[in-house]
Amino acid sequence: MRRLFARNSTASPTRPSSTGGDGPRAQVDTAWVLDDGSLCIDGWLPTTPTESGDVYARVVTSSAGVQPAGRLFRKHRPDVAAHLLGGSGYQAGTAELGFVGHVPGHVTPGEPFSLEVSCDLGSAVTQPLLVTSDAVPEEAFMGLAIDPDTITPTSIASLASVMRHSFPKPLPAATTAYAHSSLETVASVNVVVPVYGGFTYLRNLLLALAGAQTGAAELTIVCDDPRIADELVTWAGRWNEAVYDAPVRVLVHDRNGGFAAACNSGWQASLSPLHLLLNSDVIVDSLAADLAHLSSLLVEGVAAVAPVLLFPDGSLQHDGMILVEPDNLPGFTVPGHPGKGLAPAAWSGPFDAELLTGAAILTTTEVLQEVGGVPPVYGRGDFEDVLLSVAMSRLGRLVVDPDVRWTHVEGVSYDRDQHGGLPVTLAKSMVIAERLKELS
Repeated sequence: MRRLFARNSTASPTRPSSTGGDGPRAQVDTAWVLDDGSLCIDGWLPTTPTESGDVYARVVTSSAGVQPAGRLFRKHRPDVAAHLLGGSGYQAGTAELGFVGHVPGHVTPGEPFSLEVSCDLGSAVTQPLLVTSDAVPEEAFMGLAIDPDTITPTSIASLASVMRHSFPKPLPAATTAYAHSSLETVASVNVVVPVYGGFTYLRNLLLALAGAQTGAAELTIVCDDPRIADELVTWAGRWNEAVYDAPVRVLVHDRNGGFAAACNSGWQASLSPLHLLLNSDVIVDSLAADLAHLSSLLVEGVAAVAPVLLFPDGSLQHDGMILVEPDNLPGFTVPGHPGKGLAPAAWSGPFDAELLTGAAILTTTEVLQEVGGVPPVYGRGDFEDVLLSVAMSRLGRLVVDPDVRWTHVEGVSYDRDQHGGLPVTLAKSMVIAERLKELS
């Protein structure tokens, strides 16, 4: 089934000139048809419903008539509020004029359909919507007006439906935009660094790599952000050629593909037998020596190795992860980080872990090929490392080496609030739990 979305012809908020049904006409900015034929819609109302007023939507088709209604989530639309309500007593940044959510039913590709959106102000049938292909972006859920204290698996089940049935983004095309001449020598370890949003800490990796012995390591920077591609390629080429003279390549994606896609482009671009998947904001002092130490642990029966990661203040960030059900989030299973924020433990040597964080994982080409690379997850920034760890653990042990400790400036390139915040993360966790059952 092809991917579809429908877009209202109004590109920006305007004052509606008429109403439909017995209430103000709803404006549907975008309506994505998911892989099961249901919808995810994003739009707004010209007047805020009452504080407890729910918003619903139904699919209306010529063949099936009116289909089951879906309850939508209210969300902040300051752009609409500023335009429509700025002079009527509402605060532009807080008026919950927007709505987003899952609409059950089935839309047949090629068949015209409409949406009936209703709330306590009345209802209106939108005009028939045109269709084309796309995937639902996380940004559609920015500004969700959901109280974190009220979140349960049932209350956000419809969000999980969107993550479960949204078509994945097309894999981006990767182009080598810069390559140092020393890459003619195959290095023992290929360090893969996805970049999105900024590259503040890359100079540390160039410096750490500059002092490495020839063939010890190479750096593959994958720019997953076309907005900064030209700047990054120019910066890397000038600094590396003039100062560091290190084995570095820069790959550029033609579109944002997410963490998994960037990692997969990076390890597939190198002939090195080992690959370190590394976040761009990890600070490394002795890269060559640390990689040699980590590599020595990749013996038979071990699938992957990771260093201990610390916060900039020296407290513990990651020494392996476990799956837990938080006391404050009953019903949800998420990665837990024992000891996070505390003083590092007095480790006596390498130890096994249930899961490894995606911020720093060393593994082999064979393992990555066997598991199919880093598994893509809806959106970006969550749970890829959980699925990868579980897949790798079926091939061998996951080991943490406390003799190697790096600093991770966590969350530099990912603003969770820009991608729906906690509700979206927890909805993803529901889908991940299903995928983990499939792996077991």
